[in-house]
Amino acid sequence: MSDRNHQIKSKAISDCGFHDNTVKLIELSRFYCSYFGKGLQPDFDAATAYCRTRFDHSNPDEVAMGLLCVLNAMRKSRKSTFSFHCLGCPNCRKRVSECERLLFQTIEDMRLGLKQKASVSAMMLCEGNDTNDFLTSADQLGKILEKQIGMQEK
Repeated sequence: MSDRNHQIKSKAISDCGFHDNTVKLIELSRFYCSYFGKGLQPDFDAATAYCRTRFDHSNPDEVAMGLLCVLNAMRKSRKSTFSFHCLGCPNCRKRVSECERLLFQTIEDMRLGLKQKASVSAMMLCEGNDTNDFLTSADQLGKILEKQIGMQEK
């Protein structure tokens, strides 16, 4: 995993059409990726604390663990470097790398029930490798997020 921002093809997050909860997940993924990039295990307590402040969810641990499962499944399938933007940079925070865009497009499409579209994004992200575990994890996270969105809209 890499946050070498000067080499990353990127796009403004606002141009991606992601739901607000998906945008919040991008920050959490960068938190996790910064740990992975250093060869460390993520601080799950800090991730859960982040979810408590950012998500109106009855179980923030579910969101934090759901994303961690998605990232781990993607890491097992993808063979090359996953590029992401730096969590601490104010300008970088507003952009997504192509890797991040494909990751969150997959999650967003699974949340919306667009499984075929999600499969295409997953296949591109995972470079043609097996995406079954990744898609299963993305589907589970999508259901967690959809439940959250349903609670917010009531």
